[in-house]
Amino acid sequence: VAARSMSFHQGLEIVVMAGDLLDEVAGRGDFEMASIVGLSREELNLVCSVAAESGEVYLANINSPTHFVLSGHKKALVAACDGAIRRGAIEAKLLGIGTPNHTNILESRGRRLAKQLATVQFQNPAVPIVEHIYGQRIIECNILDLLSQQLFMPVKWTRVMDVVHRKGIDTLIALPPETGLAEVIEANLEDVTVISPGEAGDLEAWLGQLAGLS
Repeated sequence: VAARSMSFHQGLEIVVMAGDLLDEVAGRGDFEMASIVGLSREELNLVCSVAAESGEVYLANINSPTHFVLSGHKKALVAACDGAIRRGAIEAKLLGIGTPNHTNILESRGRRLAKQLATVQFQNPAVPIVEHIYGQRIIECNILDLLSQQLFMPVKWTRVMDVVHRKGIDTLIALPPETGLAEVIEANLEDVTVISPGEAGDLEAWLGQLAGLS
């Protein structure tokens, strides 16, 4: 929407489409997501190998070399959190999200979303978009496939940050209310300034910072 590839109304319709598909699994109570901080990728793989004995567990988000999000069956994620703490993780907690986002479990629903999106008319983005599945810059309309793949493909946020670094981008704007990724960026890219609203009370100051960029 911000890149003017679709209208705000179209964006809302797509959110509803995806939400309806996720609702089909949300009420089952046996899925979760978990945040793991402080382990290497190799250590996390070992933790997941053991946790997989309790159910399906997938690497859903790679936010930094030591910050990951897992997704899958709740019993497996509880086991993964316990295993991560035993291996010295700084943080390992369930996120209270009742859907297995960014996993193969949702692949069939992602394909259904693609069929629904086939009727949506997208425009080439007015500015390049860096998507978080393959870490590529979108300058033409291959948005349909990427939107549907977001349901079942892992989020490789580190690839987005690599693009930011290579392009020499020095200022990023984090849209409210989410600030978690702003903290990840600041922790991994020393020469990048992140303008984030932080707490709700900082919104006015955040808007002032944005005005100063123009």
